[in-house]
Amino acid sequence: MLNMNRINKLGIAIAFVFIGGFISCNSPENTESDKINAVTVAQTPTVSGDILSYADPNLEGPSVLIFNFHSTNRCISCNAIEANTRKTLETYFSKEMQEGRIKMMVYNVDDEVNASIAQTFEATGTALFIVRVNDGKDSIMDVTGDGFKYAKHNPEKLIEILKSKIEEQLQ
Repeated sequence: MLNMNRINKLGIAIAFVFIGGFISCNSPENTESDKINAVTVAQTPTVSGDILSYADPNLEGPSVLIFNFHSTNRCISCNAIEANTRKTLETYFSKEMQEGRIKMMVYNVDDEVNASIAQTFEATGTALFIVRVNDGKDSIMDVTGDGFKYAKHNPEKLIEILKSKIEEQLQ
């Protein structure tokens, strides 16, 4: 026969794990220098809600835009998503980045100046999107789930997924 006291304790323990995981994404895990780098790296001077304004109109063929959103207080997973995305781009797509064919933008959704682009993607916290731009049209792919699933515990898998998806969008 089940002991109700044991079941209640198990339920409380599960609730704490769930709440702890939720809160950790909003806790300050990073250093002050991480916050500065995360907010300032690869931002365009003018933040626009128009996705096509981020692509170079002079390029022929498709280009890829990576939009990485985060809150002010970032968890380990949020930082890992950005770090592994950067590693993917630096390792496999440095030429395309130099050509302007691939761009990565990082935005803090809590900063009012980023409100229009965050609203375009309906980003209210950590989110990662790959956008293909070709012939004046955009196609958005949400890879946030893969980011949270693999960035912290299996970064090689996330890098493999991102590499594959970016290569596919460049064709």
